[in-house]
Amino acid sequence: MFCENIKNLTNPNFKRLTRVHRNTFKRRFKEVRNYNRIIEKRRGNRRSRPFKLGVEDQILMMLMFYREYRNQYHFGGTYGIAE
Repeated sequence: MFCENIKNLTNPNFKRLTRVHRNTFKRRFKEVRNYNRIIEKRRGNRRSRPFKLGVEDQILMMLMFYREYRNQYHFGGTYGIAE
């Protein structure tokens, strides 16, 4: 969702927004995605409601929280989810 909007940012602006380089963000995304796949294989197919946000947006939300200390109200408005 929001991650799609910032993909066109230049590298300095991406770092200014998240405080990490774009390559670091991509590495974190790959690590979390691989970890989630391993956990899904171990647990099997459990029925649960899927996340509204993808892994990229979840990582971006965490980085923006650490960068700006935003509260849940602001995240709800930015990502279009409930606080």
